Amino acid sequence: MYKIAQKGSIPYPIKSLDLLTAVRHCINVEGELYRGNELIIDFMALSYEENISNLLAAGITARDDGGYLLLSYTDPSLNTSNVFVWDYTYPWEGKMAVQIFIQDYEDSNAIVKFASLEEALQAMRDKYLGQFSENEISVYQFTDTGCEKLTLTQKS
Repeated sequence: MYKIAQKGSIPYPIKSLDLLTAVRHCINVEGELYRGNELIIDFMALSYEENISNLLAAGITARDDGGYLLLSYTDPSLNTSNVFVWDYTYPWEGKMAVQIFIQDYEDSNAIVKFASLEEALQAMRDKYLGQFSENEISVYQFTDTGCEKLTLTQKS
């Protein structure tokens, strides 16, 4: 349903089933987003105002928050507090360590869905604390406003 083209490339289909995720993915790769053959956004070729207008026409509200583009569905019933997590272990200085990434939209990496940030952190605590020390676990939360380093022992 959605396709992305990066500068000079042929549009390729993406796995996203929802528009908001497709828009976020497109912005991350600085591409052009199509629904079928309809161009929705292209931040490299269209003006900022044209892209914002196209998003609004497609049902996405976008607002600038000090240089960050905050995105949500115009219909509030479509917005959720879900978070998506992907995590993995890797060797680091002769020991194993853990990387955990938390974001508010689903992509091919974010394979586990939780109803809230606290639920996600609790699941990761249950999975890793006891096996790894706190300094062997890196937790990063990605939002519209950037990336924040978290710890498993903090409360959300």
